[in-house]
Amino acid sequence: MLVMSGQALEFYRDMVLDPNSLSERQFLNNLYYNYIHFSVRRIDIAIDDFNETPYFTPNQLLKICQKKRFLYGKSTYYNTYGDETIGQTLYLRKPNDDERLRIYDKRLEQAEKLGISKRYIENWIRTELELRKAKAHYFIQEWLHSEIDLLNFTKGYLKEKVRFYSDSHFSKPLRSWEKFLGHSKPVSIIISKPKTELEQKLEWFTYKGSGAILKAYKFLYDNNLLHEYEKSNYLALNNMEYPPDLASGLIERAILFKREDLIPTIKENIKRRN
Repeated sequence: MLVMSGQALEFYRDMVLDPNSLSERQFLNNLYYNYIHFSVRRIDIAIDDFNETPYFTPNQLLKICQKKRFLYGKSTYYNTYGDETIGQTLYLRKPNDDERLRIYDKRLEQAEKLGISKRYIENWIRTELELRKAKAHYFIQEWLHSEIDLLNFTKGYLKEKVRFYSDSHFSKPLRSWEKFLGHSKPVSIIISKPKTELEQKLEWFTYKGSGAILKAYKFLYDNNLLHEYEKSNYLALNNMEYPPDLASGLIERAILFKREDLIPTIKENIKRRN
């Protein structure tokens, strides 16, 4: 397992990547190429706003959230920590979700951390996207296959997923959020669901199993090219029973397609243990 904090990544960039003229994209591509089972299980991507007048503050967006004028996918969950004096953090989506957005005053955080007045630190609002598990893996995979830099790719993802509105009818996008995301193109990440055991068996049969033999067998039968004992064996295929695990997969498929009427037939053809 490789765990790398923001500071560690900055150090690695300065001491390893830059001297070798390598980018983060090339670094990750090398990991995926050289380690078959490598995958990114969490990534935190920060977008920093150093403008003297920021696009927004956590408190400004909090007021929008309190009026329920935002959507993060289908979620309207939000939470906060701290306040404008010690530093406020606005969280979108629940803590156990595979993705979450944090918006906070990094300037106040740094001032408290260093024990100095905030006037010695430039304005600094951070918007941070946290992705975990499959969300992190597929996000990085999509980015690696794109030609967009990580900043604009992330903004494009937020443009697709997170929306703030200035009205209760959800018809007027919040201008400050729109300006913050700029001209980035919306990015949609599609996560493939793992294949069921039945799907895996059917795929194995088609491409790695005996699919071609079955096709040849049917061709011989249809064109009367089988010996009598071969015809008997071919016809016996229709009388074969399903092993219990295969029958279970068939029942799940029947339910998925709302064909519960087929379940009794499947159960009648389950191979009994001796």
